Amino acid sequence: MIGSANKGIEASRLCAPALGSYNGYSLDSIPSYVTFKAATFVQKQTLQTVILLLLAVWGIREIVSFKNIKALETQLSQKEIILAPGVMDFTFAYKNKISDKYVEGAVKEFVSLMGSYSPSSIEDQIESIKSHMSNDLRVQYALEMAPIVSEVKQENIAELVSIDRLEVIGDDKGNYRAVALIKVKRWIQDQPVMPRSEVMQFDLQVKGRSSERRWFFEIQNLVRESVGSYENKKRLKKKGNK
Repeated sequence: MIGSANKGIEASRLCAPALGSYNGYSLDSIPSYVTFKAATFVQKQTLQTVILLLLAVWGIREIVSFKNIKALETQLSQKEIILAPGVMDFTFAYKNKISDKYVEGAVKEFVSLMGSYSPSSIEDQIESIKSHMSNDLRVQYALEMAPIVSEVKQENIAELVSIDRLEVIGDDKGNYRAVALIKVKRWIQDQPVMPRSEVMQFDLQVKGRSSERRWFFEIQNLVRESVGSYENKKRLKKKGNK
């Protein structure tokens, strides 16, 4: 016979859920589900971390680029910065510390623009050299060159200059005086004329940025004369200083 105690045990056995299930749901899949959720969480956290790192790197890069651009703009707006033609780098020009080669390069180009020309090129060269002149000197130079341009075109005149000697003297205020001893070869109607020697003297001043100027100098004064006239002026100046 089955007693009351045994009936309770049997009843409990009948009511107990099957091993590995609860309320009819299998418990075997719980470890895999937990593992899946944990992996998903870790993946999500990793993705968020990577995104935050990428945003941080991008932000730092943008800040650095912005600072570099601002620094470059500041440099370009200063009078102490010179960008030589054809040179993708800065030449620092602290007034009296501009290199002699830079000054000489500018003067050589000025001499060429003024002295070496043909009927077809003279007008363009005049405009180029005028872009480096002060306002007053531009007006004066244009007036002086007008009859010369007419003569060059009518007589088919061409000239070619070469520099025999070049001297440059500067002060601590960004002013320079350049004296070039030049030799001039001349042709009229394609016929050569006897060469002559002349002196070109430029008074230059360091200037800031300009869309017109190829060189960062402004020509304040310009004198072109024969060697004899130049030497006479030098002798008179020496006598006056005694």
